[in-house]
Amino acid sequence: MKKQIGKMLTALLTITVMGSMAIVPASAEESGKVIAYITREMGDDAGQIIVEKGVREGVEDAGCTYQLMTVNSINEVSEQADLIEQAIAMKVDGIIVNPNDGTTCLEAIKAATDAGIPVATVDGSLDSGYEDYYVTQVANDNAKAGKQAAEILTTLCPEGGKYICVRGVNGSVVLDTRTDCFKEGLEGSKWECVGDMNNESSDNDGAMTVVENMLAAAAYDVDVIFVSADSWFPGIAQALEDADMTEQIKLVGIDASKVGLSYMESGLCIGEAQVNLGACGGMAAEIVCSIAKGDTTAEDYEPVTIVDTSIVYEEDIETAYEIAF
Repeated sequence: MKKQIGKMLTALLTITVMGSMAIVPASAEESGKVIAYITREMGDDAGQIIVEKGVREGVEDAGCTYQLMTVNSINEVSEQADLIEQAIAMKVDGIIVNPNDGTTCLEAIKAATDAGIPVATVDGSLDSGYEDYYVTQVANDNAKAGKQAAEILTTLCPEGGKYICVRGVNGSVVLDTRTDCFKEGLEGSKWECVGDMNNESSDNDGAMTVVENMLAAAAYDVDVIFVSADSWFPGIAQALEDADMTEQIKLVGIDASKVGLSYMESGLCIGEAQVNLGACGGMAAEIVCSIAKGDTTAEDYEPVTIVDTSIVYEEDIETAYEIAF
């Protein structure tokens, strides 16, 4: 980062757009540059809520006008590209995208860049080889987080054992990266993977079902469950309770959210890699606003801007709660 954006006092209107076709233009009475945040509808997803909060506060602190534009779910990838095109037509001054996948939005993002609109992504990531389409991708180091989760096992249980992976929703670059790097981190160790599946749906019922299936396939000879996002801990815990295996099987996860930390307090989870989603949102806003205001240029930033992750054990819970979503 070549330049930091100073804090500025502002009184700006936040505009929320629900659904991919309902666009409310920024009011002519607003001042400053308009920055659009394009993401899926957050619902009760605590992680997405804190990313949005970080983006919004970062935009407003920079003296810019914030505009939220959402599609209804992670599956509506084409509609997210439509929103980017609509933001271009609205002549916003900057765009931040939380991409639903790594591919679908690429051409729309390039169109924004070609129109002179700086684009950064946050949380999700885009396919490699298209770095000239955008300014930077801001994200927690999901590869490192996966390896840190593996380090928890090799540190606490070097004697090894058998594990299964709850990979998460199909097609998520973030969750696949976490899981793949977790498994890579255990290569050469005494740990053996005996199951690796996507959730059958994005909710806790889907996580519960996939765990039930993997446990049965492994004849219940499992020591640890790796969970790519700890929002699914409740469903997995229910599957373990139903199988009467909460004492034999422990969880290792990524996020160290308030949900995950509560399971660490109960003893079911033995460790997590913690991400800082609010910092990701704030960093993306800082970068896009800085370019939109002419304080920096796209050339001042690397293609990937990493927000670090950390390992959390039971003794670290109090500190971990301070940034947990």
